[in-house]
Amino acid sequence: MNKKAFDLSISTLVIIVLGILVLIGVSYMLTKGFKNLNSSTEPFLDTTQTSAIKQACSLACSNEDKLTYCCKEYEIDDKKIQCGDERLGVGCGLRCERFSCYNNQSFDEIAIGTYPHPNSVQLTSALVNHYGEKIGRWADGNCLMITIDNEVIVRNYGNAGGCDSVGWSVTLEPILEQIIEDSSCNLDELDSKIKNLYYSTTEEQFSQNFDCLGTIEFFEVGWGPE
Repeated sequence: MNKKAFDLSISTLVIIVLGILVLIGVSYMLTKGFKNLNSSTEPFLDTTQTSAIKQACSLACSNEDKLTYCCKEYEIDDKKIQCGDERLGVGCGLRCERFSCYNNQSFDEIAIGTYPHPNSVQLTSALVNHYGEKIGRWADGNCLMITIDNEVIVRNYGNAGGCDSVGWSVTLEPILEQIIEDSSCNLDELDSKIKNLYYSTTEEQFSQNFDCLGTIEFFEVGWGPE
């Protein structure tokens, strides 16, 4: 046999074998990739666990409970998910992208100072500052500025990445105190509503709860550079 022809046959065989191996490898990778894609997009199987989580998420949605809907983690098949996962198929209109989950507790579980709740509330500077702290934390958790009758009651601060922080400042105490004094609010009712203010309270609920203070407006704060 011609040596040159023999060498050519060997080279051709090697190329064919390598080509087959490459095809097998590509086929395996594509098959595995499609499986991974399907596992991340296909709805979860309708199990008792999945149904219970879906029901809890639907309830959180209907109650506009952002803390539960946007922040709480559940586990299915050893994978952590949240209510917004498309595989659950809840179909809720709540927006989570600007909602802060940095604290899932009610305000009364946060160490921001305590104050007595007498049968008849007496408005003091300390009490007004406590009100401002709670409102400021709610505003910061929801990335919102708040005005009452065009008066700013929480300040906006810059932030490197994420929404700019919002917070209470003692310099605002005279403004909020004057707003409360000039309002038609029953102090005992106002005190109770502020005591029960949660991060999950919606803008609509906030406005309804504190409409006695005046015209309340909300403004989304800016986003700091990453």
